[in-house]
Amino acid sequence: MNIGIIGKSQNQETMNIVNEIKKILIQNQINFKLYPPLPLEDNLIQKPKNKERVIEDIIICIGGDGTILRTLHSIQNRDIPIFGIGIGRKNFLASADENNYIDALNAVINGDYKIDERMCIQISKNNEVFSPILNEVYVTSKLPGKMIDIQLSVNRGNQLTRLLSFRGDGIIVSTQTGSSAYSLAAGGALIDPHLSVLAVTPVCASIYNPPLILNSQEEIVINLGDKEEGLMICDGHLLNEIKQYEKVNVIKSSETAKFINFAKDPKLAYIIKGLQVML
Repeated sequence: MNIGIIGKSQNQETMNIVNEIKKILIQNQINFKLYPPLPLEDNLIQKPKNKERVIEDIIICIGGDGTILRTLHSIQNRDIPIFGIGIGRKNFLASADENNYIDALNAVINGDYKIDERMCIQISKNNEVFSPILNEVYVTSKLPGKMIDIQLSVNRGNQLTRLLSFRGDGIIVSTQTGSSAYSLAAGGALIDPHLSVLAVTPVCASIYNPPLILNSQEEIVINLGDKEEGLMICDGHLLNEIKQYEKVNVIKSSETAKFINFAKDPKLAYIIKGLQVML
């Protein structure tokens, strides 16, 4: 077994956990590699050629959900499962924390875990295709606080049907995993990860437009109003500018994200965690 370890080296709590993990792996004669700190730039999604070529059986990631997302976007091989040890605020993507990570690591060493596979979405703009996204794409104005005209359509049987048209701060298209993040904060639904659907959540619309749950097999197309320009923000990272008359296409990706989990039903446990955080 080969294990990669990723975390914020400037965080003392992270390094304490890393040192304990190293001791356990050495005791069990398991090969491991410490990877350099993750880049903070917003180019992880946009420039896959710059991604670290990780060749490991498992990646251990210590940090919050943001660190785990950056880890996912920084490696080329999406088949490598990520074992998240959460030391952040919510830790939706982690399966252990600072109190139980040693027991969890021993379970991983013994092969006593499940692989929780999560749907991702593929974003494209004109002919430019970006790396798969786990949580959401947020389309908004280039100027903070400025409303823009937004139209959302679905492509059903090669026929484009408009579902939403409004003026507001932006619109979120999220996966089931992303439904517990920005979409939920903006009034969207918490979605069962067992379902193959996408959540559409308008943000601060001038006239109420309800959140939608759409079939993930259908293509979603987002257009801005004439002469409008905007930004695409994916998984919390600025991805690209949207020029006049450009459209954003969202489809279900053929790639998935894989996480190590110890629950009997990891997807149901994810919903329960989401509800507990809201209380």
